[in-house]
Amino acid sequence: MNGTGPHRLPPRTPNGSPHRPSRTPARSRPASGLSLAQQVFLLQLSVIVLLVAAGSAAGYLNTRRAVERDAEREVLTLATALARLPAVGPALAAPDPATDLQPIAESVRQATRVDFVVFMAPDRTRYSHPDPAQIGQRFLGTVEPALAGGTVTETYTGTLGPSIRAVVPITDADGCSACPPTPRASRWPRSA
Repeated sequence: MNGTGPHRLPPRTPNGSPHRPSRTPARSRPASGLSLAQQVFLLQLSVIVLLVAAGSAAGYLNTRRAVERDAEREVLTLATALARLPAVGPALAAPDPATDLQPIAESVRQATRVDFVVFMAPDRTRYSHPDPAQIGQRFLGTVEPALAGGTVTETYTGTLGPSIRAVVPITDADGCSACPPTPRASRWPRSA
């Protein structure tokens, strides 16, 4: 020893030759601890999950729209048929239209499994309703196009909650509808 401290010999390989450090750098892992292959796999998995979720949401919305369109057609057809019933005209001419129209509305409602069938006057007074306390009360919703001879199909939240409803005019045999009373039918799509 020459007084400068202990001298260390370079490490040796098993065959006795000096060990020289490799010139290729050792593979380092990213800070996340995941290899590049693992990161790519997670990215692919994330994209697949996102696509499946987006496809499921689009399918659900498309199905819901189709169910609502079918319900609109169904209630419009029913309301139109009710407006043409032969018993409706005489009932409207009676001193108390609700007496004749309420049983008709309830019978049709139960037979067709719609949520409600309501006949009403041009001033929005209800002649029928599944809740008898609502008879004689004011109808909530749009009627103006029906009062002008057209039809209304809308989604509206009324006394029985949200519903898809149709409002059509009741016309006489000649097709006249001067401020007609209006039947209204409704069905809200329900999931099974």
